[in-house]
Amino acid sequence: MISTMSVFVALGFVALFATATMVNISFCYGKSYVGCKESERGALLKLKRNLKDLSNCLASWNIGDGDCCKWVGNFCNNLTGHILELNLENPFGYLKYSDAEDDDHYMRSKLVGKMNPSLVDLKHLIHLDLSVNDFQGI
Repeated sequence: MISTMSVFVALGFVALFATATMVNISFCYGKSYVGCKESERGALLKLKRNLKDLSNCLASWNIGDGDCCKWVGNFCNNLTGHILELNLENPFGYLKYSDAEDDDHYMRSKLVGKMNPSLVDLKHLIHLDLSVNDFQGI
């Protein structure tokens, strides 16, 4: 049979787990959503200005939608609003070395142009993926 002490220990762990879960939820959702920083939003818009985007993958990057954390490819810290990740990898990059029929998807989906130095204004960026695009020698 299960001893009374084992039951109390088990109930204690359940109570501790429930408390820890509620504390975690309150820390995660206790503050309101911040949104992106104006300076970082401006840096992304400058970056976009120098790029040709034939597939419109950066269509969400527009002046009208002020929250750049919701733009495609951007991942922000929900508490600070700083951009942590920028993922602009060509989604059809794996087709680069395949047959000519698939080459059209690859060519239309890559970003082409000059890299704008405004990228250095993303001071909290910890992950950047610009792979399989054409930044004209840079």
